[in-house]
Amino acid sequence: MLTPKNEKRRSTRVPVNTPASLHTDSHRGRVFSDVAVANISETGVAMEGPVEFNVGDCCQMRMDLPSGSSLNGRVQIIWKKHNSAIPRFSYGAQLVDIDWWNKRRLRSYIHHYEAPGYSQCDSSYDAYDKAVVGCLVLLAGVVWYHLIASFGWDMAFLGIVGIPLYCLIKFQSRRASVNG
Repeated sequence: MLTPKNEKRRSTRVPVNTPASLHTDSHRGRVFSDVAVANISETGVAMEGPVEFNVGDCCQMRMDLPSGSSLNGRVQIIWKKHNSAIPRFSYGAQLVDIDWWNKRRLRSYIHHYEAPGYSQCDSSYDAYDKAVVGCLVLLAGVVWYHLIASFGWDMAFLGIVGIPLYCLIKFQSRRASVNG
């Protein structure tokens, strides 16, 4: 966690060290740039890149979080610093337009990062992963039911309960081993 207690920030910054892309339509025309995101919070992002954006520019940003989920939204450059030793610019940007789903992904990433024992290399399960596992468990139950029913067995309900229950137990034990 990068936010010291004496610093007056609205939300916690966490390091991400991941590439992102920015593009904007400005008075200079369409500008694209690949940037390196140093840290991110629920309200803003710090990044560095070779292309100069101006304070006040609104840009579309796309990045992949280390957890594997992608983040899309609009940011507004609120400060910039030119590093004269090398042709690079550092930026601070405020998240100005980010939809509910992307905001949820970001909160989930920050929450997992702040959790005790978190490693940035963990492949944490987000809502998409849970939905996929749920669908697979349901599909396995339906297939098992039809397999049992095709033999004419009266205890087909065991298939409906047995396979999904087994998969759920395996999924939970795998989650527990990943999260420590």
